[in-house]
Amino acid sequence: MLRKAPEAADVRVRRPFRRTHRGRRDGVVEQLRGLLRPQLQHLPLSLTSRPGVSMITIQDFKKVQMRVGEIIAATKVAGADKLLQLTLDFGDEARTAIAGIALCYDPNDLVGRRVIAVTNLEPAVIRGVRSDAMILASGDEQDLSLVVSDPGRPGPKGAAVL
Repeated sequence: MLRKAPEAADVRVRRPFRRTHRGRRDGVVEQLRGLLRPQLQHLPLSLTSRPGVSMITIQDFKKVQMRVGEIIAATKVAGADKLLQLTLDFGDEARTAIAGIALCYDPNDLVGRRVIAVTNLEPAVIRGVRSDAMILASGDEQDLSLVVSDPGRPGPKGAAVL
């Protein structure tokens, strides 16, 4: 008799699993497929199906220079609620980056962190301050996470991101 796949909210295991000769559990894969199928059906097939997202070539990607930089100073930008002025040490040089992360990070908590930054962008003047780099972050304006060098084993300042 075939069992109906459990509802998405019902994640309890309904029967004990038997170990097979390879140590796998019978039915686990099938049960997980049944649980995940409803959630996966609404996801886009490709990230490029989102409006405004287009594919780039590997040659385009190779043009982007990303390096590990240590934040040595962080201050709020005058007259801006969302902007912080960061000074990044890349080992051989220091650069300024203006970042829209002030809603998520206190400037004092950032000093000493090693972040990933794009270093070959055209400089931009933002609120009267020249920005020579762009730090990487993920999320949205209200909930950003910095892309950091491995905290347990941080790369050296200035190291290229490959």
